[in-house]
Amino acid sequence: MYDVTIIGAGFAGLTAARTILKTAAKARVVVLEAQKRTGGRCLTVHHLPGPVDVGCSWIHGYKEGSAVRDLVEELRVECYTPQKAKGSVLTAKGPLDPSLTTRLSKNLSNALGSAASNTTATSEESLASSIFAPSSELFSQLASPEERNLAKSLARTLEIGMGVQLEDVSLRWFGYEDSAKGTDAAIVGGYDVLIEKLVNEVEGLGGEVRLGQHVEAVVPSSGDSHGVKISINDQNGGKADIASRLVVSSIPLSLLQKGHTSLFPSLSSRKQHAIESTHVGQLGKIVLSYDKAWWPTDIGVFTVLPKQERGKAKRKPITWVKPHATLLVYLPVPVVEHLEGKSASEVGQAMHDYLSTSLPIHSASTAPKTSVLTNWAHDPYSLGATSTPLTVKSVSAGVDPTSFIELGRPETLGAADGKPRVLFAGEHTSVNNRGSVTGAVESGLREGRRAVHLLDL
Repeated sequence: MYDVTIIGAGFAGLTAARTILKTAAKARVVVLEAQKRTGGRCLTVHHLPGPVDVGCSWIHGYKEGSAVRDLVEELRVECYTPQKAKGSVLTAKGPLDPSLTTRLSKNLSNALGSAASNTTATSEESLASSIFAPSSELFSQLASPEERNLAKSLARTLEIGMGVQLEDVSLRWFGYEDSAKGTDAAIVGGYDVLIEKLVNEVEGLGGEVRLGQHVEAVVPSSGDSHGVKISINDQNGGKADIASRLVVSSIPLSLLQKGHTSLFPSLSSRKQHAIESTHVGQLGKIVLSYDKAWWPTDIGVFTVLPKQERGKAKRKPITWVKPHATLLVYLPVPVVEHLEGKSASEVGQAMHDYLSTSLPIHSASTAPKTSVLTNWAHDPYSLGATSTPLTVKSVSAGVDPTSFIELGRPETLGAADGKPRVLFAGEHTSVNNRGSVTGAVESGLREGRRAVHLLDL
């Protein structure tokens, strides 16, 4: 019998395993991962001129106390905080005047600050209703309709990080969290470097990491046993049962929404409600790799503003330029839902055609040598990105910030002795850092410590 069985070999699961094994050297710990790789929604592409993260990319709040910084320093992983990149905001007419860009950015910041300090919003009001209101600070000292439309387009770029449209974000709870605030840092070589270090340490401490293991159900053990029975299928069609004293689930929220009733019978009604009512967003990326850069390489970030038609935005991505001849394009909702799952080469060529008419041309534009398109929305192991800011629909259904606490509460699964059988980790169980690696790591630390205390390891 294992002491702890952890479902999922992403940041939350691996951090939980490491935490247990560093505290209790003799603990029997196994990590079960359904995929044939570790990392979960962390994925680094290595076949390009340089590594590119197409899942999580940044360590947010690196200098403000992020738990991920502690982890990378303990594992001696090299990170860097990039210097602020020169940026350019582009429209169909070309680059915006820098002074106008500064004014629009300041207005947006002020409008978001006012939205975050709103204490009277109802559950039906959205973030869009606040920042797009005629009296919003977003439009301060913008006299022409063209400038006001540019302000709206700039605001639309927020949907990239949020994973949801502004009309869906709840105004009532906007801005309560710490997620994505502060200094950003990146890992030299990509996030895979940190995942590999975590796996190596877990195994070096005596833990097991088993790939291709599909967990079908977790139920309390029968008879006098105080543990659980975990039924698994492997990718070769084999079936087996594992006995464990405790389970830590780091299964993504989207997968819990799809199958929590079969995975974990007898969840509490509050847990079920939180799972079913908390929103999962969408964020995709496409990477275009070239033999040489055809855009000005002194510009680090291009923000391509969407066009406005009939008051609605056709949303286009923010584009990041890497040091090698690569464009990394962020695909927000609803664009990502239409592009992911299609041919990477066809989407890559279409995106190249669009960008070659939008970005400044430094030299002759040539077709991309390689295109990589994410598929998080359709990937059966993710079915989306991460949890989003609270939505109007979720809030109307009774979801609030405490729902993230509920998502992380232990469950007895109806065991007769009333003791916890399964713990829950993952970014969606973090109140202040949901939707980020920081939230995943924090949850792994939390549940790893909880497992040690519950089992008196």
